Amino acid sequence: MPAAFAAEADAPSDASAEPLSTARFGVPDSALQKATAAAAGRKGWVSIDGPVDVTADLTVTTPVQIRGGPIRVADGATLTFSDAVVAPPRRTFAREDGWRGKISFAQGTVVTPSWWENGTDDDTEAVQEALRYDRVLFTRRYRVRSVEASGAYQTIDMADYGLYGIATEATDAVLSLRNWRDGRLYRASIVSDGAAEAPKYALNYACALRATSDKTSTDKTQYGFIYGLRIGGLRTGVVWGSHAGEPPQSRDTQSEFHIYDYRPRGVLRPFVGNALNAYLQFHAPIFQAQRFESSAALWADDDGWTLRNEAGVVHVIGGSLQRAIKTGYNLYGGSIVIEGADVERNCPDYLTGSVAYHSCRNGYYGASGSTPFVVAPGAKGRLLLNDTIIRRQVKPPTADFDAGNLVDAMKAPDYEIVFRDATVGQWRIDTTSGSAYFVRGGRVVFGDLSVDNEGSKQRSYRFREGPNRIVAADPTGRSMPETDDLSAKGGWTSLGKGQGGGFHQTTADLPPAVDHAIRLHGGDAAVEIETTAPMAVESGRDHVVDFWLKDQGKRGRLRLQMRWLDAMGTEIGRDVIVNQDHGRLTSNGFGQWLRFRAVALTPTGATGAKLSLAVEGGGDMLFTDLRMI
Repeated sequence: MPAAFAAEADAPSDASAEPLSTARFGVPDSALQKATAAAAGRKGWVSIDGPVDVTADLTVTTPVQIRGGPIRVADGATLTFSDAVVAPPRRTFAREDGWRGKISFAQGTVVTPSWWENGTDDDTEAVQEALRYDRVLFTRRYRVRSVEASGAYQTIDMADYGLYGIATEATDAVLSLRNWRDGRLYRASIVSDGAAEAPKYALNYACALRATSDKTSTDKTQYGFIYGLRIGGLRTGVVWGSHAGEPPQSRDTQSEFHIYDYRPRGVLRPFVGNALNAYLQFHAPIFQAQRFESSAALWADDDGWTLRNEAGVVHVIGGSLQRAIKTGYNLYGGSIVIEGADVERNCPDYLTGSVAYHSCRNGYYGASGSTPFVVAPGAKGRLLLNDTIIRRQVKPPTADFDAGNLVDAMKAPDYEIVFRDATVGQWRIDTTSGSAYFVRGGRVVFGDLSVDNEGSKQRSYRFREGPNRIVAADPTGRSMPETDDLSAKGGWTSLGKGQGGGFHQTTADLPPAVDHAIRLHGGDAAVEIETTAPMAVESGRDHVVDFWLKDQGKRGRLRLQMRWLDAMGTEIGRDVIVNQDHGRLTSNGFGQWLRFRAVALTPTGATGAKLSLAVEGGGDMLFTDLRMI
């Protein structure tokens, strides 16, 4: 990362005469005043070579080089340097009882916290005093309890030294940015002792860096840039607004902010976003949410995540997200965009709102027996996988021994999952002998999806376009009467005599945004209905039959079958695409309304198909919004 400031000269650059030393003017309480008066109108600078006390307001109009000190300013007095000041990075200005007056520097002066050292191993006051000024340069690592930067147009260069947290009681953050507008922070580092077996300080912090905005100032934390940010040995890294689980920060602006090269290490929870009016971009971060350089006292796998966003928008551009841990979460929340990043993980994303992956072509999901994307109950929004690849283990092929779903939206029927030019590797789809639904629940749009199971015993698939409603028959029951019998209706024909069963329109107990459904139930025997006219299909193409389903019976089995026809209407084959009993259906969420999807591969030569729905005797099922994708 570039430095914020050029190297300072040893003395003011415009000084050509010998300096006037304060040592020539006697006692500390008048030396600087006398030297300043003697230098008036003289081209040169003042050299402070010993202790100086300022007891009344004083303005130094010449350049100053500080070789000695310390300089003390009495309470109520102001020492103003209206020209350049050069001093080494050591104790220069003393702040103690009775001597806490104000010091003002000329515009452009670079200060260092070392000027306010107090001789102890606690640098909190020194750093906080330095952060009152517009340009701050760190010259060593500083041990602080907590410090805050606030205001506009400030530049801070930590020069890779940074802050070391030493709080011994509950503390919000090592560094707070509050109402910090148009600021620049360079080569920052915030760490504590979280790698120690028994941390003394790290567990006292809620986070390393917290940014907030409030109504106390017209300035808000926005339009800022952080160029390089390392955080280590702390449980939580960056908090943008309120902490996780708290009410979000109000709509005070906290947006158009950019963080480059963020590198959390040994941080259980690298990021929390929770501000309503926030927009934050990470550029080329390395989110490594794994237990490196962290002690067991700090770490709990199931209580961690890579990136959590509860309010506002966060956008990650490039870089990497890595969490090779099976418990806890990778992403948590919504309004998250991941673009052009490597995503390698063993744990799921937990989605409470919209999440988009764009051009993430190096994706790997290492865990078997779990689901990469889990949608929160009742969540609304959209998961978009666009130009994105998610691979699983090839040797041995994961699809052969794992029937886990890619997405589980079982309790979020209105959540949308969209695939655009996406590829997933090693995922089984099986709705006959297994429960591999691929996407369980929610709504799905297959813009272009390749399921690559090469090397396994499972079929590969390619899904394109859709969704499209079935038009050869009534897909919702709207045109059917409510008469419960086996007579042909709505483009559906009964294939059996079924004793006591039937099918009809129903308008009770419907899924979201639907006003009609088809009830199909068996009596003493099974009931099967089939589309009267064939549907057009494309030879050799993978189709998905997608529909709302609710099993409201006590027993029975559901079977869906495709009957393939050639151009002459001659049957050339049959495929059972769903064959599941009542127990399997209800254990997978279909005791309530949930979208069911089954894959049908059109055989070569087929141009049409008839779809049949069959329910065993005693079965009672509701269908609506049938689509052939």
